[in-house]
Amino acid sequence: MIALDLPDTVTVFSHNNANKFGGFEALRTQGIANLRGLEVEKTKPSLRREGVVAWGYE
Repeated sequence: MIALDLPDTVTVFSHNNANKFGGFEALRTQGIANLRGLEVEKTKPSLRREGVVAWGYE
């Protein structure tokens, strides 16, 4: 697992390191909660290969 806090920090978590924080699922859940708490400045639609529109951040 790679944790990004750009531009300052990039951390790689091994299974042992992730387990210190409750495991990969706990880290993922907390990371998603943190992202949902941020205000979105700007989004734009982008087409994926399957033709599905996905909203991305600029």
